[in-house]
Amino acid sequence: MVSHVLRAEADGVDRWLAVYRADEPARAAPVDVLVRYGRLGRVHACPDSGYCVIELILDRVLNAGETAIIEYELRFADSDVPTESYDRRLRGNVHQYVLQVTFDPHALPVRCEQFQQRDANAPRQLVRPLWIGSSHSAHMVLTACAPGVHGMCWEWR
Repeated sequence: MVSHVLRAEADGVDRWLAVYRADEPARAAPVDVLVRYGRLGRVHACPDSGYCVIELILDRVLNAGETAIIEYELRFADSDVPTESYDRRLRGNVHQYVLQVTFDPHALPVRCEQFQQRDANAPRQLVRPLWIGSSHSAHMVLTACAPGVHGMCWEWR
């Protein structure tokens, strides 16, 4: 589940675009999108590149300075190729970014680490190891987060 707190920079904001890139380009389109505090708009997937753009319609039209919360969850078809990372690409400064990844208790990775990149083409810089606890999850919390790529990667047995 992804939660966003949005602040309108101008009057008339009524939607937000989520951009997702699949590990496997052929699986770019989610099979289901669950939305809270809004509703699903258009979904455009490009299997050649693996990108998917999801339009999320807010519950109300915002004026400049007003805030809204929107949550969404993307569900994809099963695959034999395991995922090895998750990241967010931030275009501007973000006050707070929280990422929590929950793993199947029967298939835990042997290692999990936080990483960052200056941009999508820069090499990953490992920041620190992350603990996978009894909840079968790991998390990271960033404050005053600079633009760039911020995420987690893990290694399977």
